[in-house]
Amino acid sequence: MNHTGSVLIGWMMAFTIAPWAPVGPASASDQPSKASPSAPAREKGFAGYVYRPLSPSEARAAGLPDTDGVVVKQVLPNTPASKAGLEEGDILRRYDDHVIKSESRIDEVRSLYAAGDRVRVTVVRSGKPLTLTMVLEPMPKQYSEARPRTNVDEALRSPRTRFSLPGLFPGRVVEIHDERASLKGRVSPDVVKEMVVKGITTLTGAGPAKSFSMFFSKDDIVGIKVNPVGAGIISTHLEVVDAIIAWLTDNGLPRKNVVIWDRFDHMLAEAGFVPGRYPGISLEALQTMDPDAQEGKSGNDGRWLRPDGRHASEGNFDPDVYYFADVEGPKDKGYLNQHVFNGKNSYFGKLVTKRLTKIINVPVFKNVGNAVSMATKNLGYGAICNTNRLHGPLFLQVCPEVLAFPCIRDKLVLNITDGITGQYEGGPSPAAQFCWPLNTLFFGTDPFAMDMVGHTLMVEKRKSQGVRVNEHPRFTEYLRYAQKVGLGITDVSRIVVVKKCLVGFVVQGSPLNGQERLASPGKAAFRRSPPVTYTAGNLDTHIDGGAVLFLEYGFDRLTVERFSSGSGEITLETYRLASPESALGIYLMSCGKETVVAGVRARNTGNARQITCLKGRCFVQAMGARGGDTLLPDMVRLLNETLDAIAPESLEDPFVHLPRAGLIRGSERLIRGECGLHSLVTLAERNYLGLGGPVTAITGDYSDRTGATYTRILVDYPDDGAAASTFLALCSSLDPTLTMLGRSDALLTYRSSNGRFGIVSRAGRRIEVRFDLLSRP
Repeated sequence: MNHTGSVLIGWMMAFTIAPWAPVGPASASDQPSKASPSAPAREKGFAGYVYRPLSPSEARAAGLPDTDGVVVKQVLPNTPASKAGLEEGDILRRYDDHVIKSESRIDEVRSLYAAGDRVRVTVVRSGKPLTLTMVLEPMPKQYSEARPRTNVDEALRSPRTRFSLPGLFPGRVVEIHDERASLKGRVSPDVVKEMVVKGITTLTGAGPAKSFSMFFSKDDIVGIKVNPVGAGIISTHLEVVDAIIAWLTDNGLPRKNVVIWDRFDHMLAEAGFVPGRYPGISLEALQTMDPDAQEGKSGNDGRWLRPDGRHASEGNFDPDVYYFADVEGPKDKGYLNQHVFNGKNSYFGKLVTKRLTKIINVPVFKNVGNAVSMATKNLGYGAICNTNRLHGPLFLQVCPEVLAFPCIRDKLVLNITDGITGQYEGGPSPAAQFCWPLNTLFFGTDPFAMDMVGHTLMVEKRKSQGVRVNEHPRFTEYLRYAQKVGLGITDVSRIVVVKKCLVGFVVQGSPLNGQERLASPGKAAFRRSPPVTYTAGNLDTHIDGGAVLFLEYGFDRLTVERFSSGSGEITLETYRLASPESALGIYLMSCGKETVVAGVRARNTGNARQITCLKGRCFVQAMGARGGDTLLPDMVRLLNETLDAIAPESLEDPFVHLPRAGLIRGSERLIRGECGLHSLVTLAERNYLGLGGPVTAITGDYSDRTGATYTRILVDYPDDGAAASTFLALCSSLDPTLTMLGRSDALLTYRSSNGRFGIVSRAGRRIEVRFDLLSRP
């Protein structure tokens, strides 16, 4: 995660066994045969090597002009890759005539390949280009894609205590709502304090003092784990932490025994957790990270890098307590700056393993794609280092496995999810346009039950705001896994939710609709920091875990500029995409329901704290921090200066083939790859519609005669054969949560696990998907 916490919808595999080789033979003799509509689906091809991203430093060392390609991490024995002569350390640059821009490029085309296909691979070895030929084979069972091996079993065998998860009140979740908690962005400390006490006492069934003694002694060292990402937008509110500290100290815990902590030191400060605000309270981070060095603003690594080449924060982590996963982190300096270590171990902070005796977890209420980033993720990714390597192969599975270790499992006695503000889209990045005053706090000892409740509420909210929701079980599988290993209760029939409303009704509210009015022009003098540029090779250092979405659409470069004054800070991000259509695709995926900000000279959506714009092939975002609504005039001014320098470009309507009858205006989307596809619906694994390159899906939501809504996806392929082979491959690998009701050469009907229906049809070179149908087609 970068220092701003910027993460977009979706995630990327860090290391992947490459079972298929991409398309594009240059000669007819090498061309994979196209399946006819009546031909059986061919078995997928297997190459047999493991790869990882190519870092900018590795590209420079190899004398390459760019970061196109991936690095071969391992060649599996007796596989097509080993027989072709592929070696560890080779940089894969091309498959036939197709440049490998990134990891995602391999996944985009791999579903088109089958056993028996010949693929010419161009690699760079010792600075020299080399061409090899692989003949793909059927995938052996021992190499089938599986989650990496971890050491969670060792943690699960550890003896338990009475405080071990799911804690004193398994499966019990308390919601306290008070509409007075925040009004126009201002939080009421007195109301929040009342909510905290009410929530704790409702959870325990006892008074404040007895509730304290249930969890703590006066000798405990209590760590309050906050989430400071997205300061001023969606970070843990200071007022909530104030109220928790007041409850602890009012019942005899010395202030010196309280520690407010997070993983990164600069994030705590940015979110307002500073000594002046919390006298007598310890403020500690597991590590330092130099954001200026990370973004290329400074060539001095002295803040984080020791003379011996090791990270300055190494001593903060416990070498004897670690989460092992059989995935290795990249070796470049940027990764080390951010993650301290880059091997296969993610060490727990010594603060967690040696100092703290009890932990209170205070996450926020926000989404991460179709899942949630709440209680379990706040600790699952916040108590260890070396985490970026885990996003792709394990992602949310990391959360229950990290929480299974005794240093968390036996010390985490209370969770209070800060839902004063909620964010229903764009997470886990801060996205002000998707935030709303939820004015609710959630309490429990069982973080997995709390996240299941939060997930259910989040799905309802996203639907109410017109966000497409993929309700595939994969997004809650980690929660069910937690129940299976005894860490929590996630079966909704066993979760007890107690709701208390102090003032107002328990409603989720809605973001500002209509137009955000522009006040008089700002007069603040802003200091402009030198711009920082990112390319495809290092984009994930800025939007860790989410760069794949931009790469799917066709990413060129990102320029980040920061403007600061005494009144606040404005960050301007200009993403240049491959085409106007690419920029439109990203904009539509990011904007949700458009709320126009007056005065911006381009198509836009947003509010007083964040504005998203589209012009030509550029996707532009402006974000304000620490200045509240007063920054809006300056945000608009700076945006317009940037927009005026962007050349307008014409774009033919990409949705011309979407049927107009019943189409819900504003629901149209462009999908270019696996990340965007699974945000809609999961019919099979990976990129099951073969999107990428010239193959783009157009989608829209529709309303039928009864008022019920469903979604349509249309994909046009280069020819009938490509459509036929994609259709057959999908039919043969249908997701196990779907029940096939009927199938022919050009038609598939199914029922999903939520009782809805879907249909996949092929006509010529077009495939159409309709899903979320109320009745069987």
